[in-house]
Amino acid sequence: MMLPPLAVSLCDLRADAAEVAGARPARGNLTAQLELVREAGCGLVVLDAAGAGLRARELDQSARRDVAAMCRRAGVRVVGLDLWVPPGHWAEAARVDRAFEAAREALGLLADLHRLTEAGGAGPGVLTVELPTGAAEAGAAATTLASFCAGLGVLVADVGAGIWAGEGAGTPEGVSMVLGVDPAGEMLTGRDVLVRAGRAMAARLSDAGPLGRVEVGAGRLDVVSYAAGLATRDAGRRLGYVTLDVRGVRPARGEGMDGELLSGHAGVVRRAAAAWAGALGV
Repeated sequence: MMLPPLAVSLCDLRADAAEVAGARPARGNLTAQLELVREAGCGLVVLDAAGAGLRARELDQSARRDVAAMCRRAGVRVVGLDLWVPPGHWAEAARVDRAFEAAREALGLLADLHRLTEAGGAGPGVLTVELPTGAAEAGAAATTLASFCAGLGVLVADVGAGIWAGEGAGTPEGVSMVLGVDPAGEMLTGRDVLVRAGRAMAARLSDAGPLGRVEVGAGRLDVVSYAAGLATRDAGRRLGYVTLDVRGVRPARGEGMDGELLSGHAGVVRRAAAAWAGALGV
């Protein structure tokens, strides 16, 4: 199968000095996180829009160039941002303005970092969100988010259920607002992962067990079937990359590709990359 490369989301990714040679032992440390991604053989990253030092409003143009230079030195390109605003905030009167402002700022940051790290070969930059479950609320939020993308060359992907529920009812799926799929989220809410995989224009790699999110391969996701669902699409719906999502994952010890023991998220990322390569038949 011909499948897109794996990107790694930095949201909740812990990079410890014991896991990454020469890295400082600080959770959320961008340098350590990028090193972990590079050591796993992945060249694409999705940044956490709420991560320390990565909030759009705190980064002027000079700071954005510094972040991009850090990514280039690590040998990775920025293909997306994750903005995990609680779904209800997109429709709650007291919080909606702040949610939309965060999204507008994040889209501008994404456009800058995508350009500065020369990530265009992987397709447009994608801001991933989870909108409300109600079709009307999701549709209204999606319309506003799509308007923020004008002229930036970036997209917004929703991994929630609302836009799916509103299909055919005027929901603005299209040039700037697209459907996303997060396997763990689908399984934890009883939805069909493979149905969504065949339709989504942005995809994540994640897994879930009876009690919540787990590392890829430790839960119910059939990685090969999921990969096949993403591969059997027409050319106009091909994905530029698939994002590894480690939110909520408690790392376990396990063997790496060459037999060494890898603990923490270094092991999570490498084992997921190996599972993805296996699904590709590599």
